[in-house]
Amino acid sequence: MKENKTQWLIAVLGITFTVLQGFTTYYTRNVDARLNQIAVKLDETREMSIETAARLAAINQRLSQTESQLKEIHRTALTNQKDIAIVKAVGNK
Repeated sequence: MKENKTQWLIAVLGITFTVLQGFTTYYTRNVDARLNQIAVKLDETREMSIETAARLAAINQRLSQTESQLKEIHRTALTNQKDIAIVKAVGNK
């Protein structure tokens, strides 16, 4: 009787460990596949970040040029206003 219980216990433990090993293998494969997907997404994101940084640098450079041009236009406009004021003042005398 005791020998029979021992055999059943060994069989139950063997089945339990086999099932656990199957789950472990299944989930390990899924985790590995998911980690590979995440690594690919990370690489894609890194490439997009580099492209975005390059575009942002180009936009900042154009913005700087536009600001310089706008300042020059403003100076010219101020000079023209002064010239017009002088001409009007001379014309009114």
